[in-house]
Amino acid sequence: MSTSPILPWPSSRKLRPWQQAAFDGWSSATQQNFCVEATPGAGKTTFALKCAHTVLKAQTVRHVIIVCPTEHLKVQWMKAAHGVSIQLEPRWDGQAWIASDMHGIAITYAQAARRPQSLAKICRQTPTLVIFDEIHHAGSNLAWGDGLEVAFASAKQRLLITGTPFRSDDNQIPYIEYHDNIGHSDIVYGYAEALRDNVVRPVVFHTFDGQFAWQGKHQGYSVNAATRLDAVESANRMRVALGANGGWVQTVLNEAHQKLTQVRAGEHQDAGGLVITKDKEHARDVAKVLHRITGTEPVIVLSDSNKASQRIKQFANSSQQWIVAVKMVSEGVDIPRLRVLVYATNVMTRMYFRQSVGRIVRIQSHLKQDQHAHFFMLRLHQLLEYATEIELAVQHMIDERARYVEDREIERDEKQPEQLSFDLFQTSSGEASDVVYNGTIIARDAYVQASLFPDVVEPAVIAYKQKTTAPLPALQQPESLAVAERKEQLRATLRNLVGIYSHRFSVEHRDVYAILKRKFGKSVSKCNVEELQKRIAYLREI
Repeated sequence: MSTSPILPWPSSRKLRPWQQAAFDGWSSATQQNFCVEATPGAGKTTFALKCAHTVLKAQTVRHVIIVCPTEHLKVQWMKAAHGVSIQLEPRWDGQAWIASDMHGIAITYAQAARRPQSLAKICRQTPTLVIFDEIHHAGSNLAWGDGLEVAFASAKQRLLITGTPFRSDDNQIPYIEYHDNIGHSDIVYGYAEALRDNVVRPVVFHTFDGQFAWQGKHQGYSVNAATRLDAVESANRMRVALGANGGWVQTVLNEAHQKLTQVRAGEHQDAGGLVITKDKEHARDVAKVLHRITGTEPVIVLSDSNKASQRIKQFANSSQQWIVAVKMVSEGVDIPRLRVLVYATNVMTRMYFRQSVGRIVRIQSHLKQDQHAHFFMLRLHQLLEYATEIELAVQHMIDERARYVEDREIERDEKQPEQLSFDLFQTSSGEASDVVYNGTIIARDAYVQASLFPDVVEPAVIAYKQKTTAPLPALQQPESLAVAERKEQLRATLRNLVGIYSHRFSVEHRDVYAILKRKFGKSVSKCNVEELQKRIAYLREI
């Protein structure tokens, strides 16, 4: 059987703007290696398949080899490629050839390291595009890196994609260009840009503290998550905190299930939750606790195997509530209906944390209302730092988005919008934990709901008269500026305030401006100094 033809790229698979820009950059590049770093959920697979489809259809390459971290992802790549008429074999067994009815193969990094000479022969014999999925894995094992360099030295083109920023460490990644020991990407598309483009969901980080006690070698300990400890006792604290029958795990699972139930009660009726655990035994114990809480058995994924892949597939296509896994679902696995995640693992690296966040941010176009994702975690300083980094990444969008809306405001239709308000009502506080949202650590009793539309009540987080809240922008009072200069400064302050409240309440900037216009009677572009100051004062008082 000959290879099936490469059909035209499906008209239904229109590239997102970032994907098109990345594709254009790759198409015009002259170097052999091209690296794209894009946030989890942005659509790296579609971009890479567009590149593969283009060169296969143009017959500038004969084969495509996908190298990915896990067995499950091989199957996922195979199915995604089939959707654009590319046929991949995910069960390659090490031979130095690719079947004539296949356009390529999908293999793991471990397979590539075991049989580099066979892959090298394929690349020497036929023009080949190699796509490295989550290329940073090649830096985690020296043998893998060495094997990749042997296997794909003769590849015609190498496309490297990752959702994780490169680190500076001793194990440099093959085919990555380094500057001052930092890996360089040709295209970078971060979480902030993806959130701006409505490509990913916004994430609310729910943090939970507790009191953890154990007997050390020389003394007993009773500490909370904020207590500074050495490496040994920090590990002991994690062991106690993550104990499946302990108070922290049971409290967090209860809260997470309540949140999932709330999400499923709305538009997203098949929303799912994921618990990431530290090992197989822990996963089984956590699953038992979830069973007691929910009344139904969660799906358990314990290994990187075909059986595990089947379980993930079944969960992804079902309406089951919870899946419990060790590491397999932490990266690359596409289950868009996941909306809630419990981080019950002792892995404390920034990379793993970000990969985990990526499991719940994939947007679903059929959902019209709020698509906030919810991430539950221990209130450790290190994890708070990671969460705050992610949230702060979106802040640079606020001024840009607000300025655009203000500039367009004068062109707005005079039609009155729907009634809007910032009336707030506080939910029951429950556990004395915190929320990280909009780059701010907020006490849990400030985790409230905002009634933004008459028929839509969505969860939001505000910094409401809390000491932990970052202060609002200071209102400058210049003494020797022209009126026009003063107004520009006041408008800048107002834009910042509008942006902050827009992001916190999950409403468009124009809706905030609409409230101001209805209350004060004119658009911002027509305001004098005093009128601008009144609007600023009003937003500060909310």
